[in-house]
Amino acid sequence: MKTIAGLGKLIGILVSLHSVSYAQSFVELANTFSRTLPAGSARMQAMGGSQTALGGDYSLALSNPAGLGLYNRSEVALSLGYQSFQTQGRYFSGDLISDNNKDSKSQLNLPGISLIFSSPKNGQHGFLQGTFGISYSRLNDFNRNIQYSGTNPNNSLIDFFIERANGRESTQFSEPTSQGGGELFNTLTEMAYNNYLIGESTILNPANDPTQYFTDIDGIPLQSETWETRGAQNQWTFSYGANLNDKLFLGASLGFASIRYESTKRFREDFDSSQPLFFYEAEESIEVSGNGVNLNVGFIYRPLDALQLGMSYITPTSYELSDSYTASIISRWDNFEYTPGTILSQESSSIDPAVIEEYRLKTPGKLNLGAAFFVGTAGVITADVERIDYSGARYKPLGGGLPFDNENDAIKEVYQDVFNVRVGTEFRHQKYRFRGGYTYMPDPFVARQNNQRQDMQAFSAGLGYREKNFFIDVAAVYRCSRSSYRPYSVDRPDSPLLTFRQTATSFMVTLGFPF
Repeated sequence: MKTIAGLGKLIGILVSLHSVSYAQSFVELANTFSRTLPAGSARMQAMGGSQTALGGDYSLALSNPAGLGLYNRSEVALSLGYQSFQTQGRYFSGDLISDNNKDSKSQLNLPGISLIFSSPKNGQHGFLQGTFGISYSRLNDFNRNIQYSGTNPNNSLIDFFIERANGRESTQFSEPTSQGGGELFNTLTEMAYNNYLIGESTILNPANDPTQYFTDIDGIPLQSETWETRGAQNQWTFSYGANLNDKLFLGASLGFASIRYESTKRFREDFDSSQPLFFYEAEESIEVSGNGVNLNVGFIYRPLDALQLGMSYITPTSYELSDSYTASIISRWDNFEYTPGTILSQESSSIDPAVIEEYRLKTPGKLNLGAAFFVGTAGVITADVERIDYSGARYKPLGGGLPFDNENDAIKEVYQDVFNVRVGTEFRHQKYRFRGGYTYMPDPFVARQNNQRQDMQAFSAGLGYREKNFFIDVAAVYRCSRSSYRPYSVDRPDSPLLTFRQTATSFMVTLGFPF
């Protein structure tokens, strides 16, 4: 019963919280900002991100700073990347299925840069070496495009607006006052009302209930939507690793993270000539930005020359964020006489100015365990397990902002803790390196959303070349995941559903210069 209650709570929150009406909710965004992919150099990307028990790479500043203790030279490194994202989905409501809804997005990016200072100490026992590192890494890439379309014979977004409006008089669309009202002020439902897509039932008959609403549109809509997201999560990391007797390596780092996220959804319904409305289009945009801080501590222990064991803990990242929410609806009518003297042709309504909200978000901490097995000088096989509890994300208002009790309760109900798995291998032949890896990230939801798993898999491979004062690594990573999305939910079993498959192909090259 807990799972069913949690899923029901999530559905309610996805369409009603704070400034977001049918766009992404705070509950969804908490997961978006918490679920980060393995980051780091091309070497580590090629090995599936499995790195907790390894060393000698700037990526360890993010995963396990103890690995910096294995450096024996200073180094500067630069990574360059290219990513291509594709989505392909099926959109349906009831018996409707619309295939071949595809879109893609490609771009160049800067996955990382680093500067490593290694300071070997004289002696053969005790503290042998200390290494300080400064690095910049991309934790998350939000650049995606999704689009779909299909004829929906069962319902319309207008039905969603009516369900939200029913039960209160039209003062709910006005700015709130000391006498009340304003429950749906600055929402898409208010703009639907202002565009005459819905109206009080008293317009039809003054004796009708003023808390009930109707629409003049009863046709079958051709629905279409585009959803564009932009931005990234990045982190500057200041780290230190120490080498004790070539057996125990200790490390700590301080991370300064940033978020820049933009999401724009444009939902449109077109109607045939039998209807008084040609079409309407609803647009919502949200921009989230801010900064956060975290700590990372870890160790690597070498009980045998052929074996290294590592563990690290990354504390929750505490962000201070602000978001800006805007929305609008435009509608084109066939010179329709809505009421005597009111002729509808082209209508529009928007939120002006944008709704601004400031708050804190704490994303969950991460516990990493890893082991690396060395086959002499021929190579290494490594594996990591990462535990992250997505239900641990929490919001807090800044200043006199709105409370987040409902959002935090929903996060606890619908998300769960998972164990991410990463494995990788590297084989060496003279100056050349050959690498491969695999990553699996389980579904973060307690219950399957729309009978669909939301897990992710990644397959990777790469090459490397080493010289005394120069190295180059290249990596290719293919990620695939399945997900689902409802543009809106109505109180009936045939709410529209988009199920889609996302794939991402990325290429990275890291250039390094030891000194």
